[in-house]
Amino acid sequence: MLAATVLTAVALAALLAASDAPFRNPAPAGAEFIFTFRALGGRVEQGGAAPEQDDRPVHMRATAPAGRGRTVVVVSVDVDGLVQQQVYRPKGVKSDGASVGEWRVPLAPGGHRIAVSVARGAAPGAPRQEWTGEVLAVEGKLVVLSFDSATGYRLEP
Repeated sequence: MLAATVLTAVALAALLAASDAPFRNPAPAGAEFIFTFRALGGRVEQGGAAPEQDDRPVHMRATAPAGRGRTVVVVSVDVDGLVQQQVYRPKGVKSDGASVGEWRVPLAPGGHRIAVSVARGAAPGAPRQEWTGEVLAVEGKLVVLSFDSATGYRLEP
């Protein structure tokens, strides 16, 4: 019993000594703009027969003409006139989930004009949601813009 008590005390002392170790903040030294998103792409058309030509019984036919898969999501970020674009594929085994991503852009301290566009497909006429604003970049601080298809954009300075 005495040995177990001594062993517990030694283990607790070692744990307390290690827990008092110094910690460094992993935040970058410079200013940074971060865009995070979760967006649903458009539905992919199903390549089956037209409903009037489908000779299967009614209970075996598809209820919706649209397929299960989703299109890619195209994100473009414009920082002070410098435009960059990336394509994000839908998640999921059948590519039927949302496209999820994070985009980091280092900023020089000061004011910046930022425009973000999220398109629900690669086609030029694909529906898109846009955000434009002015942000003040401060050394060692992050400016975070988040987007969700259901709630839209939210800026967190």
